Amino acid sequence: MEKFFSERAHRIKSSSTIGRADNVKKLIKSGVDIIRMEIGEPDFITPKIIIDAATQAMSNGLTKYTSSSGIPDLKKAIINKLESQNRINSNLGEIIVTPGAKQGIYYALATLINKGDEVLIPDPSWGSFSNIIEYLGGISVHYHCPAKNDFKINITALANLVTNRTKVILLNYPCNPTGQTISKEELIEIAKIAQAHNLLIISDETYERILFDGTVHVSIASLPNMAPRIISVFSFSKTYAMTGWRLGYVVGPKPIISKMIQIQQQTATCPTSIAQAAGVKAFEAEADVQLMLKEYTKRRTFMLTGLKECGISCLPPPGTFYLFPDISRLGSSEEVADLFLEHAKVSVVPGTAFGKQGEGHIRMHFAASMPELEKAIRNIKLACKKE
Repeated sequence: MEKFFSERAHRIKSSSTIGRADNVKKLIKSGVDIIRMEIGEPDFITPKIIIDAATQAMSNGLTKYTSSSGIPDLKKAIINKLESQNRINSNLGEIIVTPGAKQGIYYALATLINKGDEVLIPDPSWGSFSNIIEYLGGISVHYHCPAKNDFKINITALANLVTNRTKVILLNYPCNPTGQTISKEELIEIAKIAQAHNLLIISDETYERILFDGTVHVSIASLPNMAPRIISVFSFSKTYAMTGWRLGYVVGPKPIISKMIQIQQQTATCPTSIAQAAGVKAFEAEADVQLMLKEYTKRRTFMLTGLKECGISCLPPPGTFYLFPDISRLGSSEEVADLFLEHAKVSVVPGTAFGKQGEGHIRMHFAASMPELEKAIRNIKLACKKE
């Protein structure tokens, strides 16, 4: 069979988080009680207004193919949201609705990257970034966001990585896995780098609404004169607890979005019609979003306190529902992930799944119920004593 595989197929790797989640599912199926903190998925039910909209859409027969770029009602709602919340002005031709933000990132990179092109990506960062880039024949160049700098970007170091092969800077903020974000002042400096070297920026803003301690999210496309070189990616999954609905959207320059639409035409065809109809109503679920944020805030405080009691230090994340604690005193990232799974029955992700800068850390989420989080901390305390 080996001779039939393409060179591209050999470049793709399994997702570390999904692979670990699959193993955990097998343990659970065999009867082991595991507290799942490895997959970033809200435990909340999708808000009722969204579910009702999907039900109504099905009853009305809205179960057919849609335009590959997305239904007009949803695109109009997205335009209004982008203008009011992100200060991004756009039109219908600059929007594509996708089956999740991940698909949007793939389409953008597939549109832009040739073999040998370099993409600057944060380290640590979500593992799919480098996998997609390398699958497409590009080169992932990691700009370090080290723990000693609170996982923030060193702007000078980022600028020094630009070569004549660099085409794209990829941003992810708030960041998966660290929860760190990028201030407006830092975005201005990154914008200057992109302008000086004629680079494009893909801005993954999936966790834009999950913020703490008065943190403000600023979309880089809202900065003066930057919209023509920014592809901004957003998701319904995290904000509205819609992970399984597979719905995201991208705003960017019309020529790039047009090519992305063509890729979608030839692959996914369109996002699910029912999810799109539900998405129109998602922007009206603000009360539900605020309730979820209030609960996340409580859970975040509890987990930070609990980890401290375990002798584990953790930077309070400005955003996301992830924690990226320093577990180096207990062993390597892989060793501690295994320790927690075996002795605490808590499933986490080794920090190395997110890049070399992730060593000495694990990623765990607090998007679980308080009883689950309380049990997790109790078990981790016992596991730390066993170590």
